[in-house]
Amino acid sequence: MKKILQILAAAAGLTAIAATPALAQFSANGTIISNYVWRGVTQSSDNPAVQAGIDYGFGNGLAVGAWASSIDFGDQSPLELDIYGSYAGELGTMGTGFEVGVIGYLYPNSDSASPDFNFVEFYGGLSHDFGPAAVSGTIYYSPDSLGTSTIYYTGGLSIPVSEMFGLAANVGHYDYETGTDYTDWNVGASVAFDIFTLSLMYSDNDLPGDQDKIILGISFATP
Repeated sequence: MKKILQILAAAAGLTAIAATPALAQFSANGTIISNYVWRGVTQSSDNPAVQAGIDYGFGNGLAVGAWASSIDFGDQSPLELDIYGSYAGELGTMGTGFEVGVIGYLYPNSDSASPDFNFVEFYGGLSHDFGPAAVSGTIYYSPDSLGTSTIYYTGGLSIPVSEMFGLAANVGHYDYETGTDYTDWNVGASVAFDIFTLSLMYSDNDLPGDQDKIILGISFATP
């Protein structure tokens, strides 16, 4: 159940909040996806994307990692590279988890872009596993994203129907200090086979002129 909940959280765009691990552990993941959609907006011009990441947990709640994806912004930035660190644990013994961290979003070859594509986010979140379902809520803050400060609120629900199959739903709201605020949402399902996962998701937002999207992905993650 824990594995399928983590898969569902990742598929729905939620922060994966888990109990503090007992042992140090290295893991890797990779995905081929029909459309890289981030917070309801395509990052690949509605085209397929290839993604991969590595993580290292120190065994005391601290973890670091890196993740990369192909993108298409119509310029010279073919890649997004995320570098992050986090601390996660449990509040008491009732299944409530927390996670805080920082993420750096880097876009190589975008130095001439104005405003600068590169930015940093700080986040904190809580989750609770009720057994039949888990809920999660996270707040992300950036002091300077595309020339303005932003806050992104997100919350979701994950339902592990079985050891292999699960459902998830998520809603988020992007609040820009200057710019257009918007709300996004998605629902999805995933099927896990050993280290591989097949996922299907419907994503939409309330931005004018933006269309809803159906996203198919296949991924792997080492234990």
